[in-house]
Amino acid sequence: MTKITAVITAVGKYVPEDILTNKMLEKMVDTHDEWITTRTGIKERRILKGEGKGTSFMAIKAAQELLDKKKLDPKEIELVIVCTATPDMQAAATAAFVATEIGATNAFGFDLEAACSSFLYGMSVAARYIESGRYKKVLLIGADKCSSMIDYTDRSTCIIFGDGAGAVLFEPKEGIDNKENFIFQDGKTVFKNAVFNMADAAVKIMERNNLTNNDIQWLAAHQANKRIIEATANRIELESSKVMMNIQNYGNTTSATLPLLLADYEQELKKGDNIIFAAFGGGFTWGSIYFKWAYNS
Repeated sequence: MTKITAVITAVGKYVPEDILTNKMLEKMVDTHDEWITTRTGIKERRILKGEGKGTSFMAIKAAQELLDKKKLDPKEIELVIVCTATPDMQAAATAAFVATEIGATNAFGFDLEAACSSFLYGMSVAARYIESGRYKKVLLIGADKCSSMIDYTDRSTCIIFGDGAGAVLFEPKEGIDNKENFIFQDGKTVFKNAVFNMADAAVKIMERNNLTNNDIQWLAAHQANKRIIEATANRIELESSKVMMNIQNYGNTTSATLPLLLADYEQELKKGDNIIFAAFGGGFTWGSIYFKWAYNS
């Protein structure tokens, strides 16, 4: 029996036009650019503005870019998964609306929420649907309008988060072996647990697959804090040139950080590159995935 392996065959992204810089935040809360940059690595973040624009708006834009680049008929998509902590509505799935708007009329859809680990978990789910042989095209989107749940008078959280979306297409490759409504954060506890759990998960996934740091081309870690990313890289003894990072441009976009990394680094990725994905989120949730890149741009 031929083994089916799930691979990513296309990526897309969307970030809002409006930029919120550290200098702008200085006028909003008691903080300053040097303090933010030193502790987080963030210089600016994107904010989605406009009446009625929610997470689905960005998810649709990211999906449409992917479809255009891939020259893919949306009717070929069989499943749409939207990973998000900020769905448009509590009951109706954002994925269902996204599928309708992009013309994926033959697809069913659902949302997946696991804080900042959402997209990482979504990768595992999407891959399993492909590997089962049931579906051949699964659209996985990570999107969050973090600005909708941020208290911009709270300097401990408003400096961290931004809005954005990223999308990837999973397909089979056969014949391959192997204030109560606002967000709150205890920074020190999160930092300690993120460094330990995310780095530990990355180490375990490498050990399980008999990989050394020399076998790894890239680390794609959740973009929550530059120091956490660097600590994870240090734990697996990976040189800085192999570490994907764009936190300086977008801040923490929650579910969108990992697909945005893939979109921004797509031109540098080579077929066969070994990538270690690692994520950590509120709750706490964390995990790591070993992934082999499937195409040259």
